[in-house]
Amino acid sequence: MGADKTMIENLEWACNLQNIGKIAISEAVLNKPGRLTDEEYQCIQAHPSKGSL
Repeated sequence: MGADKTMIENLEWACNLQNIGKIAISEAVLNKPGRLTDEEYQCIQAHPSKGSL
């Protein structure tokens, strides 16, 4: 892809920081087998913004 080492490291940091919001989501929702309810899905979709607070 032509990315240098610094760009790759920055991307790794960004991905990890984005996922920090998952700590605000119940483990029951994160590990739920099968389909999520609409409410559960909305929680999952909100995890990036929760990680930036």
